[in-house]
Amino acid sequence: FNIKDYPLLECCQMALESVRYRMPDGVKLTFSPAGEPIVVHVDNLRLQQLLTNLLTNAAKFTEKGEINLSFQLAPDREKVYIAVTDTGAGIPLEKQAAVFNRFEKLDDYKPGAGLGLSICKTIVEHLQGDISVKSEIGKGSCFTVTLPFDRKTED
Repeated sequence: FNIKDYPLLECCQMALESVRYRMPDGVKLTFSPAGEPIVVHVDNLRLQQLLTNLLTNAAKFTEKGEINLSFQLAPDREKVYIAVTDTGAGIPLEKQAAVFNRFEKLDDYKPGAGLGLSICKTIVEHLQGDISVKSEIGKGSCFTVTLPFDRKTED
């Protein structure tokens, strides 16, 4: 990991560009950045990998509607929340805890080895963060990455 200060907006924009062509017809890719510039202390390539994995997964399980990438500072300004929200198939409650395990696949008919979310979890842990999911069958999922925010990086 090569940890440096990096503008979160740029990192998100690069991840969005890398997955734009993978969006199914009828699915809109949207972006809701915070209203202020946020600089995070991360490995830029690893954070992009994490976001790309989350966005690609969302595209795999969303046939219509929207996939949104957003980020914002916590009210206490000690954490940054990055969320990928989709209007996809959703994840059953009893499977939500397991999705971050290696080789865990919810649908054997979808491509992938079941490693994407476990890789996301590993990256987030190396960045001293956390990842969680909230989901409802038939309505979609929201994966939230919480990273520490170092006020010293603020201008």
